[in-house]
Amino acid sequence: MMSVWSRPQFLHLGLFFAAYVLGCGFAQALAIVPGITVSIWPPGGVFIATLILTSPYSWPWWILAGCLAEMFAQFVWFHSPLPVGFLIYIGNALGAAVGATLVNRTCGRPVRLETLQEVLAFVVLGAGVAPLVSATVGSATLAWFGVESQTFTTVWPLFWIGDATGILLVAPPALVVIQYWRSKTQFSPAQRAEAGVLGLIFLGVATLSLSDIYLPTPYIIMPPLLWAAARFEFRGAAVALMLLALIAMALTIS
Repeated sequence: MMSVWSRPQFLHLGLFFAAYVLGCGFAQALAIVPGITVSIWPPGGVFIATLILTSPYSWPWWILAGCLAEMFAQFVWFHSPLPVGFLIYIGNALGAAVGATLVNRTCGRPVRLETLQEVLAFVVLGAGVAPLVSATVGSATLAWFGVESQTFTTVWPLFWIGDATGILLVAPPALVVIQYWRSKTQFSPAQRAEAGVLGLIFLGVATLSLSDIYLPTPYIIMPPLLWAAARFEFRGAAVALMLLALIAMALTIS
């Protein structure tokens, strides 16, 4: 299986392209800060998770696919000048490559985020250090081209927070999905049924509790969240927390 991912198939590249584009669209939908087109950057999580789990020899393919996805998103949603969009993507690609390299060298392969060392390395290096690169390049680009009269010092913190948040939200469940796809172990029919029931309960309770319409306290979400973590370990906790964050953000901007 590793040989397949070392030489990416067009199906894998297409899925990466689609995930990147959808992440860009979601980022545009969550742009709630005036004058800033992006508040949270989910493609950063997709990008760094993909590079963490693939061979560095295949990275040019993923970077090319990401570039095409970025240019497509720029054309559809962001409408930035081509040089601006390209330079911002260069920063995103450099940040993802730096983060993936640091995490892999610190944790070794494969990165499963199942130990404290792996989690700390991912948070500090992947979600902390890597966005320094993308935020610096992106902020300098916006300031240099005078996009919406942005200054480097004003936009840099927002850039870093958006990239770091996107990595923290998206990369862990992306790691789960990619590793599950590549692994030979599969859920049993009973586990799949349990996961489906848990997902429906979690979505319903999370929506009702966070909307403050029917359930007066958000703490009611803890039982299904603990259920996901206890029964499905890191995989369940990562997916559940991402869903919870997405629901909270959707209700915030609605």
